[in-house]
Amino acid sequence: MKTLIRNCDFVDFSDMSVHRKDILIDNDKIETINDHIEPQSSYQIVEANGMLCLPAFVDAHTHLVQTFLKGPMDDYNITEWLVRMFRGEAVMTDDEWYYSVLAGCLQSLRFGTTTVNEMIGIDHLDATVQAYKDAGIRVTFGLSSTDIPENEETPIISIDEALRRAEDVYHKYHGKNGGLFRTSVAPAGLPAWSGNLMKALKNFANERGLVFHTHLAEGKKETQDVRNMTGFGGEAEALYRYGILDE
Repeated sequence: MKTLIRNCDFVDFSDMSVHRKDILIDNDKIETINDHIEPQSSYQIVEANGMLCLPAFVDAHTHLVQTFLKGPMDDYNITEWLVRMFRGEAVMTDDEWYYSVLAGCLQSLRFGTTTVNEMIGIDHLDATVQAYKDAGIRVTFGLSSTDIPENEETPIISIDEALRRAEDVYHKYHGKNGGLFRTSVAPAGLPAWSGNLMKALKNFANERGLVFHTHLAEGKKETQDVRNMTGFGGEAEALYRYGILDE
């Protein structure tokens, strides 16, 4: 079935102007964009008068499983918040994990975000992926990994284990679900990982053409810890010096 979107405000990003347009879609692909397209009886009509037509949004950094944890701990700094967040996730069941991720996916889609870049944990991996599938969202996801204890709840793994997990996720999910899935490497970030871990995962990502996804400068204490640990000015300089930042 063809879908005709009528009278939408269409943005021309070459000059940021807005024009009234009709858009004809056939089999989920745009067939025609014109000032006026004559409707046919077989078309599904969407009246979009007063609505702005934009490309779908991309959320470049998400933890959708934290959807159920939004709000109650907003007044904690990142160091204290992480401890409580890890403890909260530790008692979640498979079903709770699934519905938290699913709710996050549906919130994203509701507000026009059709692609998310997720940093996830190894726990409840099957439930997480099932939520992506059921939502029908496009997602790039990688496993968070740390090899330096930032607090008493930080999950620590070796570099070899981080690489093994990244390899497993890559072979199992990359390019799957009709191309809606892509995998990445997603170390949690300084000061919770070593230069050796980040270099190993960066090489892994480069060899497979994957996204390298991490946190940066989450709080004053974290930045000071990085300065003390590396002698560099902060997280961004450390990433540059270690060869992580590139084009």
